[in-house]
Formats: sequence, structure tokens, C-alpha cells
Amino acid sequence: MLKANLINIILLLLLIACRSDDKKLPPISENKMALLISDIHLTEAIAESKKMTMDSLALFMKSNYDFLFKKHEVSEEEFMTTYHYYENHPGKMDELMTKVVEELSKKDALFKGEEVSEDEINP
Repeated sequence: MLKANLINIILLLLLIACRSDDKKLPPISENKMALLISDIHLTEAIAESKKMTMDSLALFMKSNYDFLFKKHEVSEEEFMTTYHYYENHPGKMDELMTKVVEELSKKDALFKGEEVSEDEINP
């Protein structure tokens, strides 16, 4: 009887722990994450356009990731924690990626010299 009660208590605690993790917000806001991922996509596009050895490419990407994390004032750990949060919440990941596409579209328009409203530049 005592063993069964102990197992029930452990299972209940595990259930509560799992549920509370689900409600935890990621360390990086959705808007900040969208800006960071859009910069990462641009950096990866630049890397793909260069003819580099795998070693050079790895160094290029590492230094650029470090620069982007510093630029956006986040750590690699915060980025990974936030990314894993979105991986586990597909609906929220879709919303995030929609913002990333919007941000890349704004940057593309600016690059092409098209008119972009102040609200679009600074959401």
C-alpha cells in the first residue's frame, strides 16, 4: 500500500513538472527571436554564396553566430533554449517563422530601394 502511494505521488509530481514546463515562456521574446533568425538566415545565405572549405565555413559561421548573439544581446544557451521551445510548440513556431519571413521581406525591400514605412522598419 505504501509503495503504491509513493508511486502515485511520484507520478503526480512528474505530471505537474511536465505541465509547468509547458507554460514557461522562452528567454527570448518572439520579436527578438524573429530578428535574430532573420539575421541568421542572411548570414547563412552569404556563407552559401562563398566558395569555402568545410573548415573555413565552420569558422565563418561560428564567428558570425557569435557576432549575431552579441548584436542581439543573447547567449547561445538562451537561443538554443528558445529554439527548443518553438520546436516543441509547432503553432508558435509557425507564427515565429511568419515574422521571420516578414522581416526578411522588409530587408529585401530596403536592399532593393523600395519604399518601406517607418512602422515596418521598427515594429
